[in-house]
Amino acid sequence: PSYRETTRTRRGRATLNQLLGAGPHASPPHVRPVRAVSPTPLPSLPPSPPGSGSPAPPMASSSALLTGERLVVFLFAARVALAAPARLAAPLALLAGAALAVELAVDRSAAAPSSPLRRFRTRPGASSGILLGATTLPCVMLARLIQLSRILPTDPNGAQEFAYLEMQYWAVSISCASVLAFFLWHLRQSANNEISKALKYGSLMVVLYLVTFLLFFLLKTDGGLLAMTKNGYLLCHGVAAVILIKHILEKFPSCSSFGEGLLVSSGLVVYFGDILARTLSKMEVSASSGAFIHTPGTQSEIATVIQVEFLLF
Repeated sequence: PSYRETTRTRRGRATLNQLLGAGPHASPPHVRPVRAVSPTPLPSLPPSPPGSGSPAPPMASSSALLTGERLVVFLFAARVALAAPARLAAPLALLAGAALAVELAVDRSAAAPSSPLRRFRTRPGASSGILLGATTLPCVMLARLIQLSRILPTDPNGAQEFAYLEMQYWAVSISCASVLAFFLWHLRQSANNEISKALKYGSLMVVLYLVTFLLFFLLKTDGGLLAMTKNGYLLCHGVAAVILIKHILEKFPSCSSFGEGLLVSSGLVVYFGDILARTLSKMEVSASSGAFIHTPGTQSEIATVIQVEFLLF
């Protein structure tokens, strides 16, 4: 067996040498050892001195000026505003500008450990969506006003419905603008220059919006108690929206973003404010006709509205 194994080994070695191009009795080729080469160190760059204006690292995509969501919202709001009268389109444009500035400031301060909005724990991984939440309901109301304005000449009751929807438009716009002012108030202590610049633009837009709101009612009416009552009624919507979104963000942490809370709070305030206004108008009509005491339906509606608003606030 040992002789057979030796013969097989020699035959295998000869076959291997033939395959490698050597003779049958040639020794294995000498392999030259490879010398290790040490890598050449790269020259180190000198550190940039402080204040030399070195470029900052790129910001996250959420704080970029143009994103897909903002582009879609801008196109939708621009399409609605271009088809509306100037006296109603200007407030929407100012509201959208203020919402964009506030959203940029909120997104840029989200990564800071000392952000003033840290106390409001929003849903993790979700964008703020403030621009979308602040412009959705005003755009819907304005689109409805555009539809009604086209059928006003043929509808005898169109003027009354148009005035009613116009008040609803201003109510929801004031609610959104008040929530934006609430965010600006909390972000005023930020030390970031980019955030401070966005806050300045946002504050300017909100102030211009309030001036437009006051001028609209002063030029449309002759002033007096009725105009003051309407202004107070609309401003109450803004105060209620601020209270409600603060309640939502504090009592339901990590359940919604800022934009979703803004949309829900403004919608609920406008809805229950409309119910309260209709109930009070029915109460006034019933009291003027002397039948208020004999109208249990109106009393039950008032009790329901009071209970719902008490639960909300």
